[in-house]
Amino acid sequence: MKEQFEAYEISNICIRKCEMIAIQIEKLNTINIVIYRPPDTPSSVFLQILKELQEILSRLESPEPTIIISGDFNFPFIKWTRDLSNGCRWEEKPNSCVTVDEKSQFNRLITLFDKYNLVQAVEEPTREKKYIRSNIYK
Repeated sequence: MKEQFEAYEISNICIRKCEMIAIQIEKLNTINIVIYRPPDTPSSVFLQILKELQEILSRLESPEPTIIISGDFNFPFIKWTRDLSNGCRWEEKPNSCVTVDEKSQFNRLITLFDKYNLVQAVEEPTREKKYIRSNIYK
């Protein structure tokens, strides 16, 4: 089955451990983008990733493909809750230790997502506790 779906890499960028890869599956008219933003990533790095993401999204042709963006953005100061339209809305967690730089990065990401009508679909954390490497061996 998987042999029927060829994927083409349309972007692959890594800057100081902040990464993004984007593939297109033409047969499904889908673009899958995965982003990893390590904790404490400075704006100068993450904004380069967002610039590349903006370029990908700005090149979309009709009929527009389904866009799936996933990954780990490491914005622990944000809480997502499901709304009536089945998307999610965000709010800043109270008493969170967030820097101005982190807040700015999150706001730029959300602004870009809003521009292209992308909807957050996952509201629950995918990992509650700090990752413990030894857990993968149990």
